[in-house]
Amino acid sequence: MEGILFIILSVTKVRAMIVNAIPTSLKASISVGIGLFIASLGLKNADLIVADKETLMKLGDVTSGTAILCVIGIVIISVLLIYKVKGAMLIGILATTLIGIPMGVTEFKGIIGMPPDVTPLCFQFEWHNIFTLDLYNYTQIVPCFLTLFMMLMTSSISDGILLGIISYVLINALSRKWQKLNLTLIILAIISLIRFIFM
Repeated sequence: MEGILFIILSVTKVRAMIVNAIPTSLKASISVGIGLFIASLGLKNADLIVADKETLMKLGDVTSGTAILCVIGIVIISVLLIYKVKGAMLIGILATTLIGIPMGVTEFKGIIGMPPDVTPLCFQFEWHNIFTLDLYNYTQIVPCFLTLFMMLMTSSISDGILLGIISYVLINALSRKWQKLNLTLIILAIISLIRFIFM
């Protein structure tokens, strides 16, 4: 059902309307939030961070094979990116996988086919959008923070985005900053709120 809905939204102009309705500050926080969410999943899988009853998360056993291999992989990929090596991500992943074999962490099951080079797309985030945020503009910063925080805490990208939209509309409406809102964004916030109430 969700796939059919996405196709309908993509074919019609509704998807473009939704994307254009979301303010730049929220778009930036969504991008960063997704990156942090994916990074947290990777760190959890590597046992670098583990669940904790008191603090939700804590540092895991950094001497475990998976944790050491994760750090090695991050270092390799970082160095390759710094030296602008083409295919740095793929080379780093392959090198980390090979290093993990004698460590007993990874297994080599053969290469079916090399995927295309993703280097032109990786780490190409528009950082200038983050650094142009006014840290004292709470109508902007609070929704951005909630988007990032809730993505990580709920382990759901969609929940983080929807909570960010709701908070943005609510805070700006209560602050009488109506010029920052548009009809599409208000409708999105109402639909999102209804979803959370009846979910």
